[in-house]
Amino acid sequence: MDSSDYAFYVVITEDQVFNDRGFPEMAVMRTILPDAAGEQYAQPWSAGQQFSYSGSWVYNQGTLNPANLQAVAFIQDNASKQVLQVATTRDLTVYPPTGVLNEEAIQSIGEELDGITLYPNPATEAFQVDFTKGLSEDCQWQLIDVLGRVLQEGTAAAGSQTIQVQTPNLSEGTYFFVLKNGQAMAQRQVVIVRP
Repeated sequence: MDSSDYAFYVVITEDQVFNDRGFPEMAVMRTILPDAAGEQYAQPWSAGQQFSYSGSWVYNQGTLNPANLQAVAFIQDNASKQVLQVATTRDLTVYPPTGVLNEEAIQSIGEELDGITLYPNPATEAFQVDFTKGLSEDCQWQLIDVLGRVLQEGTAAAGSQTIQVQTPNLSEGTYFFVLKNGQAMAQRQVVIVRP
């Protein structure tokens, strides 16, 4: 695209928010980052081009379910309002607001949970989760289906650098691997396929 007047946005949505009649609403927008004006991108844009963005949002604990959050990123032409490219992910790291953390503590937590690698993905009989370094404390993990049901759970012990999750009894589909320590939660999407 030859225009040079674009804006980049990240929208955080939450699934399974129940309305006043008790019916679940999907993809309810919780916030837009960095703000409603977006991050201005004053350069030509081409299909498939990548853009890096890092942002944060502070939410009130107890008002939403972090396991149901999703980030939707998109770039929009400011003149025509046409959305040119969209990407979504449930691969998030959430820091519950348990108090004020200093920059060093946030960086340490982020390195530990943000740096997890899950493979193979798609998986068949098992997948492995690697940590950039040994865990500083025990972390609880869960494998959750798209309905929010916990199908498996366990503990990754302090010092662990890898864990393996067996999946032979799971149906083909999309699941979420959730890892929690005392201060944060990381969620990664994994797809199970059958040969």
